[in-house]
Amino acid sequence: MARIATTKEPKPIVIDKFLGLRLDTTGDTQLALGESGDMNDFRITENFKLRKRPGYVELFTALGSTIQGTFYGKRGGSSVMLFACNGYIFR
Repeated sequence: MARIATTKEPKPIVIDKFLGLRLDTTGDTQLALGESGDMNDFRITENFKLRKRPGYVELFTALGSTIQGTFYGKRGGSSVMLFACNGYIFR
């Protein structure tokens, strides 16, 4: 397992103006602050707040923290799922 070291606490980003969706099929991920990609997992409510779509549940409660990031893909012909939690990466 890898240990992730941080130098400072992350600061939340405040979106003052919603600039709309950018559905780019070329793979460009250079979204401007206030733009959103394809909205599969969340919706935008009043004052540009993001809310998870209904139906999502926490999968891992035994770890004591929420998952900070995930990756899913194919490697060597098999499917691989990675996620980061509590400073560790789990496979």
